Amino acid sequence: MTTSRRHHYLPQVHLNKFKSENGFHLFRKTGNTFISKKNTSDIFQVTDLNTTVNENGVLDHDTVEEELTLKWDNAFNTHYNNIMNYIADCISNKSENPIIIQESINFFFEYSIVAFLRSKKSQRKNDISDFDWVDGIDDFKEIISNIDSKEYEKGVAWIFENIDKTKDWVEKLKELKFPSMTTTNVDFLRPSSCSCDIIISMEQPFLLPDCTSIITLSNEKIIFNNKVISKIYCVGVPITPYVFLQIKNNDLCGDKSTYIYKWNSERVNELNFVLFNKAFDQILYMEKVKVLLKI
Repeated sequence: MTTSRRHHYLPQVHLNKFKSENGFHLFRKTGNTFISKKNTSDIFQVTDLNTTVNENGVLDHDTVEEELTLKWDNAFNTHYNNIMNYIADCISNKSENPIIIQESINFFFEYSIVAFLRSKKSQRKNDISDFDWVDGIDDFKEIISNIDSKEYEKGVAWIFENIDKTKDWVEKLKELKFPSMTTTNVDFLRPSSCSCDIIISMEQPFLLPDCTSIITLSNEKIIFNNKVISKIYCVGVPITPYVFLQIKNNDLCGDKSTYIYKWNSERVNELNFVLFNKAFDQILYMEKVKVLLKI
């Protein structure tokens, strides 16, 4: 079996929710170009994005990919269906008091953070480290300063020549199993509970930017590995072209209720403008909003 080296930074199961009748439509800020694709194989992916080198100096294309698939990609549809069933019950009044499944709200809160970090990694923003607080470790500062983003693979090879030291430094982060440090674990950012504003578009589809989500930080701080980090107040993520979740950290938010809002095209376009500006470079869109991207 041939190992795939096409590593998606946004799960294909999420991308497929934004499929138009004739395929996928992509807009790139670079060059202001519109691109059409028949499938997701070339969308929001980078070759060898999650490839590492094992203790024997052999390229490992699978370990991180398998972790991501197991913890996030495979669970997406279960929690997606829970949210969609809750919406359907509320709209149809099948149940007098439909209960939102808390586990699914919590999932999308963490999913949005991890997806953002995966997207950020695709831009080589932080290369090996991804998490900003890793820069607070002197040893990693020295390593990162030796990486030229134009020579990324060369930089990675240099780091793994010192594999034992690198593993030791990674273990210090949170006793994470190497090389999971930048992909699956954001447990310490998880609030005790979350609530959600479920925004339904009545006509105009939402965009899906390559950054995946909008993250709003609070003024409250936590200490992690001697690094000061802002708590996350809320995250916003479009899970379909017509459903956007704004998930609130109940430890910081006064209103702990979950609501459903129906937005008209004007309000959706305002949010799409924010999603467009937050995107690193690429935006997945439905054909109906192409005119918006030309503005």
